[in-house]
Amino acid sequence: MWWLPLLALPVTGGVADDADPAVVAIVRADTGAAFCTATVISERVVLTAAHCGVQNDPSAVRVRFGAQAPGVTIEILDAVSHPSFDNTESHDLALVLLAEPAPSAAVALLSAAPPAMVRIVGFGDTAGGAMDAGRKREGTAMVTSTTPLSIVLGPSPALPCNGDSGGPVFAPAGELAAVISRGDPACATYGKATRVDVHVTDFIAPYLAATAPGSAQLGDACRYDAQCTTGSCIEAADEPLIHYCSKSCTRDSDCDDAMICERDACRYREPTPGAIGSTCTRDRECARGECIDSGTCSIRCVSGRDDCPADYACEHLGGIEFFCTPEPSGGCCDSGAGGGRGALVLAAALYLTTGRRRSSRCT
Repeated sequence: MWWLPLLALPVTGGVADDADPAVVAIVRADTGAAFCTATVISERVVLTAAHCGVQNDPSAVRVRFGAQAPGVTIEILDAVSHPSFDNTESHDLALVLLAEPAPSAAVALLSAAPPAMVRIVGFGDTAGGAMDAGRKREGTAMVTSTTPLSIVLGPSPALPCNGDSGGPVFAPAGELAAVISRGDPACATYGKATRVDVHVTDFIAPYLAATAPGSAQLGDACRYDAQCTTGSCIEAADEPLIHYCSKSCTRDSDCDDAMICERDACRYREPTPGAIGSTCTRDRECARGECIDSGTCSIRCVSGRDDCPADYACEHLGGIEFFCTPEPSGGCCDSGAGGGRGALVLAAALYLTTGRRRSSRCT
């Protein structure tokens, strides 16, 4: 499987739940099988566990609304894990952007540590090894200990089990207090969940703001039309990972200074900021690959394997490093538009990483 091999926690000791419409199943796109749980926290975003691995390949996953199959299934546009997630229970959170507005209202987030008694909901197994995940269930549990990042759950009488990972731990008033992370293999002794309150400021709130309808202006990174104040989010012709806000036009003056009017829409001059060949100062400015010392975005390659796009060649830059660089006839140092109005890689704009640059013989 492509997701990370942590225990994907159903609710043992629970009962069938036909309510809680904001609690959804994370399912495989090919089979529809549920393997994790999530909770709607905004019109377009659900919160789940990072170890479920949705961020590894969002196109292979769907979000299913309803107590059980078939329900209503929605595709995923984007998913990011907490930048400090390290494949353990620490910071085990991921945010998932839906391709359509959720057909249920979002739940509120608890702004304090979880209380002593909580309610858990999920699509997991009814017992360790039961292999009957896929039906939404709920039950009550008690918080036996609290740490700065997580809580430990004890049966009262319910506990999470395989398939409940990413599911909600609700406070009595219905606020989302924590996200189920793991537990013992028998689903009988304990469960662990990641606290929500301590992750709002650094992780949840910035993503919700950056992906909200109307949050992006002309030239900004986007993932769906309504995110743009212009009402149009287009894919860059030279890099399918890049999407930005555009609008209809008749002349260049209708567009942002860094854009031109082409095919009746405002577009960046190619290479699009963030695409191979565009100017950069660090890796995070590139949609994929790295920022090499010529100040351009590039990708690694293997000589003789035709890894590079047209007008680029696989060049040895020292040691064992080979990168795609412009052919001499392409104007090696003419890397097109600069960084544009805003970062065109949504996740990179939110979670900055330390950039590193590789030497290039282009001077």
